[in-house]
Amino acid sequence: MFTDHRGNQEIEEFEPFKIVYVCNLLIPKPITQEKFESNITQMKEQSMVIDCSIDPEELEPEISSILKENNFFLVKPIDSVTNQNIKEISAYAEGKYDHQDVALSITMKKMVDHTNKLIIKALSEKEEKIIDLLRDISRKCDGLKIEPEFSTEITCDNCQAIISVTEYMKIRNSLICEKCGSEIYL
Repeated sequence: MFTDHRGNQEIEEFEPFKIVYVCNLLIPKPITQEKFESNITQMKEQSMVIDCSIDPEELEPEISSILKENNFFLVKPIDSVTNQNIKEISAYAEGKYDHQDVALSITMKKMVDHTNKLIIKALSEKEEKIIDLLRDISRKCDGLKIEPEFSTEITCDNCQAIISVTEYMKIRNSLICEKCGSEIYL
């Protein structure tokens, strides 16, 4: 029961539901590479792989920009490797209200078959945050993704979304639905 803007009492019926996780705002948390490495050893992690057509050298500034826009602090590497075929970015933030740390470790690899891989590893003490991070970053990287040549479509049991599973994804045991964040076992 509630009162509308005119003062009339209204009754609205709905099915009860459980709120599992509410997206938390992040703030950048400055941290050294040594502290980053130490902190992530205690966190849970999940990874996802995105196929893209952009070389790691060109992809690095785009990913850095996406991370900065999402309030991540970009951790400076200890020793800078100048390999143009592999680029790595570490990012760190904390929840604005719950003050829980989250981390991203992103590797961009140039592959022999001209399909480049963007490997995103999300880390947190809470699995809900990991799933939320992967879903959010995956959406932000939509413009970088390429369509796979060979794929199989599966349906998410939770939200009924249709997901294209590439040959590369089939070697993994599970994947994350980009719409609802559920883990789907292959």
